Amino acid sequence: MGLTKKKFAILMYLVLGWIIFHMGVAYFDDPMRFCIYDGNCVMVQDGCCPCNMMGSNTVISMGYREEWNEKIPINCKGVGCLAAISHHPSCYSEPVCESFTCKLKPLT
Repeated sequence: MGLTKKKFAILMYLVLGWIIFHMGVAYFDDPMRFCIYDGNCVMVQDGCCPCNMMGSNTVISMGYREEWNEKIPINCKGVGCLAAISHHPSCYSEPVCESFTCKLKPLT
């Protein structure tokens, strides 16, 4: 017997319920950065300019990536970016999940 979608959903609700009960709601202050493991986190452009145009990155939960990326052209209409590589630490980092929160970890 395999793990069906329904069983998986029930299991996830139980796990999340346990986390909320034992850890408190403080971990859920920012649902856009909530995670359970590293694979839940993705790096996205932070602001109007990407790293290859003097910008920076941030990290969010994978489920918010499409919504995040759709807002950039709307919020950044008419903004120009410099054609130069950014040296911001976020441009040289990887997304990780620490204490149920997506964070950027600098590459070594």
